[in-house]
Amino acid sequence: MFSGSLVAIVTPMRADGTIDLAAWDRLLDMHLHGGTSGIVVGGTTGESPTITDAELFELLRRAQPRIAGRMMLVAGAGSSSTAATVDKVKRLGELRLDGLLVVTPAYNRPTQEGLFQHFTAVARAAAAPLIPYNVPGRTCVDMLPASFIAHVVWRRQAGGVLIAGCAEEDCYERLGDRWTEERIGSQRDPYLRDRVDRDRVAVSWASPVQQH
Repeated sequence: MFSGSLVAIVTPMRADGTIDLAAWDRLLDMHLHGGTSGIVVGGTTGESPTITDAELFELLRRAQPRIAGRMMLVAGAGSSSTAATVDKVKRLGELRLDGLLVVTPAYNRPTQEGLFQHFTAVARAAAAPLIPYNVPGRTCVDMLPASFIAHVVWRRQAGGVLIAGCAEEDCYERLGDRWTEERIGSQRDPYLRDRVDRDRVAVSWASPVQQH
């Protein structure tokens, strides 16, 4: 579902804080010409805590005809409020995007059951595959393997997972002792055993100095 280079891009702004749409067009063209497989618009790299929903939708609507299906288009859609996130992904569904990057709720520190309820509600409202984003260093909540696999991937509502703050092998380890083809057979975590569709779920990771 997701493969290749999926880049979280910046939101170019002028000195007065308004979005520089001409620079936005040039940024899109650069990624198209450079062979980028897809872009994430309005992730934390794209100023998600500060841009408005209207600005996010303007960026996405401007990007769609310019990239014209030549690379994947993913939108940052997460927030600390389940109701607000559900409303946002419903409205984003009108744009027919390739995916939605949904960060775990920050600051209010939900339990694993709370994360299950949050992502289940968001997944039910979403028209595009989710990419749950686990970045405990920023959100102060850590989405554990059972919460992600059993309640999101198992329901076939996720196309991947982004884990920040670890190296490649550490990130696979956080998803369980076995994730790849050779690891999937004797899983200690019963939530993971035989419930991962490896053709549908991509795993990405970021070092502690990177963010999306």
